[in-house]
Amino acid sequence: MANAVALLLSGGISKVFVLLVAIFAFKGLSKDDAGVFQLAYGLGFIFALFTEIGIRGYLLRELARRREKKQLARELFGDIFNARVVLTLAATPLVLGLLLLMNYPRFIFVVTLWFYLYAFIDSVSMMLKFALRAYERMGLDAVFSIIGRGVVFFAVAILWYNGRLTVSNLIVAHLIASVIECVSLLLVCRLLLPIRYFNTFDWPRIKSILIKSFPFAVINLIGLLYLKTSIIALSKFVDEAAVALFSAAERLPEASLFIPMAIVNALIPTLARSKNQPDSINRMYNLLVRLVLMIGLYLCTVIMLCPDWILPIISKREYLAAAPTLCLCGIWMVAAFLQYVTANVLTCLDQEKWVMRRYTWMCLANIVLTVILVPLYGLFGSAMALAISQVVATGIDIIRLRKHYCFISLFDLLVAGGVTLAVGTPILFPGTVPHFGITDLPEIFPIDQTIRVIMGLILGAVYMVVAVCIHDRELLLRMLKRQEKESTAA
Repeated sequence: MANAVALLLSGGISKVFVLLVAIFAFKGLSKDDAGVFQLAYGLGFIFALFTEIGIRGYLLRELARRREKKQLARELFGDIFNARVVLTLAATPLVLGLLLLMNYPRFIFVVTLWFYLYAFIDSVSMMLKFALRAYERMGLDAVFSIIGRGVVFFAVAILWYNGRLTVSNLIVAHLIASVIECVSLLLVCRLLLPIRYFNTFDWPRIKSILIKSFPFAVINLIGLLYLKTSIIALSKFVDEAAVALFSAAERLPEASLFIPMAIVNALIPTLARSKNQPDSINRMYNLLVRLVLMIGLYLCTVIMLCPDWILPIISKREYLAAAPTLCLCGIWMVAAFLQYVTANVLTCLDQEKWVMRRYTWMCLANIVLTVILVPLYGLFGSAMALAISQVVATGIDIIRLRKHYCFISLFDLLVAGGVTLAVGTPILFPGTVPHFGITDLPEIFPIDQTIRVIMGLILGAVYMVVAVCIHDRELLLRMLKRQEKESTAA
């Protein structure tokens, strides 16, 4: 339980740091420069994936199996490091070729290469943190995750405060943070874990690792492309300013995806153990749908009703043109919340191959929709493609789950939908909300709207707590007690 809490906390804090760095970029850079930063950052992580093709997932599984056999663990880790060297040497010319084919201006070309270097170093750090997870050193994993993202945040905050925030300085801040984290992890892992970094080169073993790690890469690449397709299309069919506008619109919904991940991951062990108990699976499925859908609608209601209030907070007033895009991203967010539940329930029912196929087809559909809609509708078209593909993907999962006797009832939808009324009523009817004597707030916080939003959020939170206490308290308590007993027994 302590390990799970450590990972959840570090994941949440890291997400906040990344979100804040993006906010500083939106506020401190011009729209064109912010668009270049977001484009180069996204491309850097896509390209860096070619230097590992899912090795970290394979490493976690295999190292956990061999950790009691020190010699086998050392051999495995050394072979994986050798494989990373091979992949990096092969991927870098490919990356250069792809960038040349994309025909970006020289500035974008150079900035993307720098962020490719940052993403590569970051991926090495992630591999080392997965090794720590294999030996159940999640606390250290959490510490280094927070340090890595925290150094970037504080460096960028200082640059922004002193009026020296530029794309070049953003590159320096990210590279310094990644080097500090990676070097520290290399030293700590070498001291604490029975591993070595390089073996005598053995091609058959390296080839075996590359083949076995490929399925992990498919899921990682699809996950990255799903969100980054839009910024690539906008950079080619519109301009860098459109990339900045879209990035500002999707930043908050994307950051919020940590919430369903935390909820679902906490209940996956119980869900997996109930595979052969259809009634139990359906009850937990309904519980997760209610919880996740309520939270998604809670956030989406504010996004849909007050995009002009949110955008100046996370960017600048000149980003208000992205308000319709933000509304569509809110719809995408709710569907993505629910899809995280459906995909994981299907995986617990041994349907992971089907889930992978569905991910692949919907990613391709998203790419096709994006290429069609962006030239026609620009910024709004990119959000349309994202929302449509995600809603369809979630709907397909829901239909598939019905074959496994997992149903979303009208009752679940009504309970979850009630949060929309709770949040939306104070926002839509301003006369119902007192001003408490407050007469002035900073320009980005219009007094009347701010108070209505705060009251809506409070009322929605109260509704969710009451709904959970009435409908789900006993089931949650039973599952938590069961997890506690099994953890104690283990």
